[in-house]
Amino acid sequence: MKTSSFFVAGRLPGAVSIARSAPAWFGGPKYEALAPPWHLIEGFKAGRITWEKYVEFYRDAVLADLDAALVWDELHYLVAEEPVLCCWCRVVIPNAVECHRHVVAAWLEDRLPGVVVPELEAVP
Repeated sequence: MKTSSFFVAGRLPGAVSIARSAPAWFGGPKYEALAPPWHLIEGFKAGRITWEKYVEFYRDAVLADLDAALVWDELHYLVAEEPVLCCWCRVVIPNAVECHRHVVAAWLEDRLPGVVVPELEAVP
C-alpha cells in the first residue's frame, strides 16, 4: 500500500480515494471511512485550527473508531492492484506538507506490525 495525490496516482488501477470528495474524472473506489469531516478541512484551511489540533481531532474522531486490520483488508479488497490511498494534497516529498493521508499511513504502520506505507514517487 502507498499514498499519493489524485494528480499523481488517481488514474492508476489501485487508486482509492480517502478524501471527502474526488475529482470528477476519478473512477476508482472511495473509502469514505478515512475521509476527514468537512468542518475539520475547512477549519484547517481557514487557519482556525492548527495542524496539531487537526491531527488530534482526526485521530480521535475518525481513526479511533476504526480497526486498522479491517481497514487494511477492505482497502485491498476494493482494488485488484496494490492500493494507493489518494487525496487532494499535492505532495512531492513525503510528509512535506500537512496531509491526512500521512496520518493514515502512520496509523496503519503503528497498528500493523511490519507494515510500511510510503508515498508513491511521482512518475515523470
